[in-house]
Amino acid sequence: MQAILKIASAITNPYSLLALTYLILFLIFRAVRSKAGPQGGKSMYQIIRVDGGRMKRRSLETLSSALVLTFVVGLTLWPSAFGQKKNAGCKDVTRLSDCPITGCADPKTQVSDAANYRAKQTIPPADAPLYTLSLDDFASLQKQADKAVGENRSIKDRRRLAKFEVASGPIGEGALVQIEGYVVGLPYRPAPNKGEGVNCGLTGAENNDFHIPIARESDESEFDSIVVEMIPQKRSPEWTVRKLKLTAREERQVVVRGQLFYDNKHRVNDDGEHDINGQPKRFSLWEVHPVTEFYVCLKTTCDSTKVPTGWTPLERVNVCGRALCAH
Repeated sequence: MQAILKIASAITNPYSLLALTYLILFLIFRAVRSKAGPQGGKSMYQIIRVDGGRMKRRSLETLSSALVLTFVVGLTLWPSAFGQKKNAGCKDVTRLSDCPITGCADPKTQVSDAANYRAKQTIPPADAPLYTLSLDDFASLQKQADKAVGENRSIKDRRRLAKFEVASGPIGEGALVQIEGYVVGLPYRPAPNKGEGVNCGLTGAENNDFHIPIARESDESEFDSIVVEMIPQKRSPEWTVRKLKLTAREERQVVVRGQLFYDNKHRVNDDGEHDINGQPKRFSLWEVHPVTEFYVCLKTTCDSTKVPTGWTPLERVNVCGRALCAH
């Protein structure tokens, strides 16, 4: 029963949830039948008494087939019935270059999603001031965002994310920020996302964001991290998942620069003992997204206050055998 409840909590398709309910009722019915035993030698029908009346049940085989059919039909109808299908500006997209900045979201009817997707691809101006943030700042920003906008919420006007405070002063979404830490998450992360709406549902690493967990220390888990993402639009071909995983394996210090972004479509998932299914592991929904610069320390130590001096840009990091090395 615990397994069934766990499955039910993860289902978002109401047709599938209905099918699961039928399945539970069916299992209860079969249990009653097994205790009642054969009745009158009827192999294809079950006869049971209900309040003095009689109720005829079709064969278990027929019921099983009906339940499976209900489940399959539910999965098929879910996209069209609940608005999950691609809109007209997205369904025919086969190349990333043809994907609009609002992805699969209709700017007129899906205002929050369209704003979210647009923000994910916004690159701060080259002359924007650079704010150096600690991961403690990201924890503080999350507490403030919980009060201001919440988690897993629609945000049609992203100007609501413009006025927050960190130790160094006021800051908001869209700011150019720098963080220092370590890539974590092996063996599954870092990795490309799969078929996100922001990239028109296209598959393949070349069409998707690279999801990279960054923690304070190299021995921490994803639950202790924040997320930074390298978007596929104009991403350097020298920015590869292989290099990122080697950076994590070798416990290399990194510095990341990019836009401060709030991922309002998700929930914080920071408790390893109560992992939230379908939610990225992290202690803050604030991200560096998109990443504009990524530096790796290939020396014993590097000074994060003197970037890029002493640091190696990821595009200039080579893979020498099974280890990282500079050009």
